[in-house]
Amino acid sequence: MIEMKRLALGLVVIAGCGQRASVTLFPDALSRSDSGSAGDSGFTGAEDAAEQADANSGADAGIAVCQQACTAPRGGVAICRAGTCDFECTPPAVRLGKYCRVPGARTWRFVPGSGTPIGPRGHHTVALDPVTNQMVVFGGQGINNYSSDLWVLQNANGLGATPPTWVPRPASGGPNGRVRSAAFFEGGLLALFGGDEGWGGGPRGDGIQDDLWLVELASSTTAWHRRAAGTPNPGPRSWTGHAAIGGGLLIFGGNWIYPSQEAWYLANPLERGPGQWAQVNAFDGPPSGVGSGGAIDDLGRFLYRDGNRLWRLENPTGGGTPRWVRVSTSSGAPARFGESIVVDPASGRALVFGGAGSNLETTSDLWLFEPASAEWSLRTPPGQAPTARYGHSAVYDAEADRMIVFGGFESGTVPIAELWILDHAFGVDREPSPDLDAGIGDGGVAPDAGDSDAGLAPASFSCGFGTMTSTCSSPPEYCFGYSYPGHDEWGCQQLPPGCVACDCLPSDHPGEHCNCTQDPQTGAITRHCISA
Repeated sequence: MIEMKRLALGLVVIAGCGQRASVTLFPDALSRSDSGSAGDSGFTGAEDAAEQADANSGADAGIAVCQQACTAPRGGVAICRAGTCDFECTPPAVRLGKYCRVPGARTWRFVPGSGTPIGPRGHHTVALDPVTNQMVVFGGQGINNYSSDLWVLQNANGLGATPPTWVPRPASGGPNGRVRSAAFFEGGLLALFGGDEGWGGGPRGDGIQDDLWLVELASSTTAWHRRAAGTPNPGPRSWTGHAAIGGGLLIFGGNWIYPSQEAWYLANPLERGPGQWAQVNAFDGPPSGVGSGGAIDDLGRFLYRDGNRLWRLENPTGGGTPRWVRVSTSSGAPARFGESIVVDPASGRALVFGGAGSNLETTSDLWLFEPASAEWSLRTPPGQAPTARYGHSAVYDAEADRMIVFGGFESGTVPIAELWILDHAFGVDREPSPDLDAGIGDGGVAPDAGDSDAGLAPASFSCGFGTMTSTCSSPPEYCFGYSYPGHDEWGCQQLPPGCVACDCLPSDHPGEHCNCTQDPQTGAITRHCISA
């Protein structure tokens, strides 16, 4: 049933159950309520013509009208104010940025799921399309194997009467089994970049890939299409922090043996032609370049957690000079391996869940970051919580205010296939703060005691896990390592003083290493490769 109402403001609101509301403006003050099927306006052709004539005359008379159909988020009603589209939230929902949120207690919920059972896995690749409410899962590490299977979780956020449902999507001619690729998913199209196939694979023999793939999941005959990488391009990458922004894919860091601190932007992830990559020239960011992933807030800024600190990359796709800002100190949520992080785009708050400690002890901790105070707090939602895990995935549906957690390893390399949803993940208990823009050293909280430069990493940090843990000094060291089934190696790499890791890879620059020069007037550091 579709409901149509003529409001005193002179607009018609059309909304059906589970649909976004759209609005078309009429400049008169009449009110009428009619019901009809989709595509039936409820008015006669003569009335429609008269209404259009009124609208045109209203525009000529200077009455502010909306020139396009307005929309509202879930739980809202579209309206037109002074010629500008807006929306109001239907109680009990309240407005938070561009969303309508229903107040409620943060609660974990195990979701049995339906459809074809998906196999257990960790370190898989996942992406959510909130418009279609589908989550795609690719590959991952099972029991002593890397997989290349493709799955779609329909009705991923679990709203409505239909439970989240797993559907396998066999696709021909695709990439080999791998872990930790970067992905972009929209409108049934999935773009995949890089990943780790295990030792011996990839252009360098270390398993790290630089290939770019596209698959159309909405097609009846699903087949992968390998795209040309394009020039320039990031080179082999895995374990990157990545996020969708501006219709493109932003990646940062990645790799184990040769950790990168570069950020790159793919402008055309869903096209079949060569990749259109551009490097984002922002330096002095996270020290190791292998962290827990990233997300985008409503101001188009990329958030990335490295160790126990949270960083923000501003202006990654234009509109200003790209720069890294550290937005949290080393206190609070402990550094973890294989944790997940999601960010509320409306408020800039972040949730970190799970992960493994220095001896691979798994956790089920849930930590909340508040940008107004730049502090972390441990949260313990009532009821049963997910088992401790690392190497899982988490995505966030901002309109539904739900975090969706899948898979991971309970201990060691034992994979699981559990699906959990955190209801009211961020809730409505804090409006977006004016301090959201602040960072360490530019209006945020003070740096840690002893920090002489807010952009530098802590004096030392732990590198590796289990019996292979080393203590690196940063700067001038960074952590490097690689991992594949049954084997891990870790260590600390020495860099020139004041230098951040740059990619002088043996395959690309034989006999060269990273070097840095500093401008004596501006202090700017330039990183480049020179002969050893």
